[in-house]
Amino acid sequence: MNDKTLTKLGLTALVLLGIGLAARDSQGPEKTKISEEAALFPALADELNDVAAISVAHSQGAWSVSRTEEGWGLDSKGGYPVRVEEVRKLLITLSDAEKIEAKTKVASSYPRLGVEGPGKEDSESKLLTLTDANGEAIAAVIVGNRRAGAGDPSYYVRAADSEQSWLVSGDLTLSEDSDSWLDKKILELTRERIRAVETLHPDMEEVFVARPTKDVEQFEVHNIPEGSELKYEAVAAGMGSALQYLNFVDVQPLTDFEAPEETPVETTFWTFDGLRVDVSIYTVEEKPYATFAVSPGGDGPERLATTGPPAPAEVGPEPADAAEAPEEEPGRTDEEIAAEVDELNTQVSGWVFELAPYNKTNLAKHMEDLIQPIVVEEEAPAIDAPLIQDTTNTPEPPGVLRIPIIEEEAQEEGDLPEDGR
Repeated sequence: MNDKTLTKLGLTALVLLGIGLAARDSQGPEKTKISEEAALFPALADELNDVAAISVAHSQGAWSVSRTEEGWGLDSKGGYPVRVEEVRKLLITLSDAEKIEAKTKVASSYPRLGVEGPGKEDSESKLLTLTDANGEAIAAVIVGNRRAGAGDPSYYVRAADSEQSWLVSGDLTLSEDSDSWLDKKILELTRERIRAVETLHPDMEEVFVARPTKDVEQFEVHNIPEGSELKYEAVAAGMGSALQYLNFVDVQPLTDFEAPEETPVETTFWTFDGLRVDVSIYTVEEKPYATFAVSPGGDGPERLATTGPPAPAEVGPEPADAAEAPEEEPGRTDEEIAAEVDELNTQVSGWVFELAPYNKTNLAKHMEDLIQPIVVEEEAPAIDAPLIQDTTNTPEPPGVLRIPIIEEEAQEEGDLPEDGR
């Protein structure tokens, strides 16, 4: 490898770091320098640090991402962060793209390769443009069809300012969906970490569930009304898992959100390791929206301290060797808790997330969702008990003559002859 090649690779690494991208993967043999004749955009590798925006135009519209202080954000979502690996992959692929074969220059033949441009309604081509901070184009290419067949991916392309089309190497797959680069995970706090959950509804109905230790599997539902019982043992598990698989449907900046006048549902989570997450849930046109705020949780909700510790479990004799006793899990330092609080708030602060309906269900439980009336079962009669029949006023079958029973008392009083006639 010559000095010029080493210089280019060094510059590329620095450029990628400068725009917040990871260095190239160290998989497979190191590529040699692409010659200017073979490279689709010979100067792009040295200009990657100047790329400030990427746009994709197609027949149905367009979407774009722009560089921010934190990374890269989707313009149509107010700059909400996109996955940096997607940006990295595209920029490296385009800078590494090599011409494999020259194709047509005839405009009438462009549709066959899909390089006619996205101006036509039925066109499937896409115009990919990289611009600098001043809006000047660094590279612009029409991406057409992928070449059919096995082997490494390759695409038919045409530089936007050129009549010549090419078959080039690299996976230049581009989506028409502006959300394709978004990471839709809001938070991920596993159920194992959750100690207590409290939901307060606008009508002041309160639902509180908690467990004393991580070893206790199920959450206890507090303040169950008299005459009621849990629908089933694990009925509150969904509340404890509400932040475990929490993705958004859509997102917008908090400054663009018009909150309804109604008071939101407020749900608070406490973890065993010192976090508190406050969630406000709004309903707008039957769609649930939520905001999130993370803070240090201290020792958890005050009500757990006032109710006292859980009843001690039955224990056997102490081990002969005290060293054999299980050690308590060490708590986190204030600095460690503060670091996670800052990290999570960076993800959620300043944004309003539209949720799927099932997510709202776990974040806004009512007591009636957890309990049911106690059913008292009546005792069935014993199997061996004699059956008593009331024969009073029961009509006799035809042809049966009933002989009256003469009571002894009547005989003693002389109302009837001794022979009964």
